[in-house]
Amino acid sequence: MKRALLPAALIAALLLGAVLSQRPGPAPLSTIQIFALGTLVSITIAEDLGDTALVELEGRLRRRLEAFDTRWSVLREGDLGQLNAALATQPEAAVPAALRADLRRASDWCQASDGRFDPAIGGWVRLWGFEDETRMRSTPPTAAEIAAARAPSWCAAQWSAAGERVRLPAAGARLNAGGFAKGQAVAELAAELRAAGVANGIVNAGGDLVVLGRHPQRAWTIGVRDPREPGRETAVATLTLADGEALFSSGDYERYFEHAGQRYHHLLDPATGRPARRAISATVLDADPVLADAGATALFVAGPDEAAAVAAALGIEAWMLIDSQGERHASPAIEARLRWRDAPG
Repeated sequence: MKRALLPAALIAALLLGAVLSQRPGPAPLSTIQIFALGTLVSITIAEDLGDTALVELEGRLRRRLEAFDTRWSVLREGDLGQLNAALATQPEAAVPAALRADLRRASDWCQASDGRFDPAIGGWVRLWGFEDETRMRSTPPTAAEIAAARAPSWCAAQWSAAGERVRLPAAGARLNAGGFAKGQAVAELAAELRAAGVANGIVNAGGDLVVLGRHPQRAWTIGVRDPREPGRETAVATLTLADGEALFSSGDYERYFEHAGQRYHHLLDPATGRPARRAISATVLDADPVLADAGATALFVAGPDEAAAVAAALGIEAWMLIDSQGERHASPAIEARLRWRDAPG
């Protein structure tokens, strides 16, 4: 069995790696690293805060991530865990206040993407062994097991007028926020940095990231990971990001196992309960990290034939996708900013 040790959709590639190691420019680069959300969260600060302020900031970021992880984890008795416990036995439940805005957006995105993005596939995620990496499977579930784990789609969620309760067609739904929660976490950390007076930096959660301001000498230059190269330092393309822009990817190299020569990854098609097969990676550039996260998931499931329509329905302009045959597809909005690794010159 092969499996990815840490999920990583994008990398800062050699460019960002050189920035962190050489610490050039008029202001030093400081790095805070925290293992959370099942990945390494790296916060780069391109300013001299001073040792005391940096330590205090690290403490705030750690507490923020711990609270976030508890709130959205399917394995803890936090807000999402409580909601899932209620939906397991009844079709209607009160939604914890801290989850309402994001879950309401998630139901809108589910409908707009025609079900390509659907957080209510948590039962299937658990069945495949991707809910808890310590219990990763080595063989795929049977067709009967997949059919038995089918649950109501989040596209069918009906919200009360005040938005505090949700109702589905039947009981048994299990939500998994893996398709968008990292985007919310990155957004919260970026807001924490700005509140601390940091104007220039990067919040990088296992490769999915948002940038603030600029590098001391230039705009932040980010590499998009090549999904079929074994090294994390290999970028299929690079592009520069402006203040507040987020870059998120979904790929079949993040969490997977192999059985009988077939790769079974964690990006499940909500229509089938099986790994989506039309793409090997999808990338979204947007000013909204949560939308970028959810959009990358939806486009990966959609594949090359439907990606443009799904992106338009979600309000995403800048995206790229590498399909199952290795062919590249990019919207005009992102193509104009990409520098492909194998481009001449």
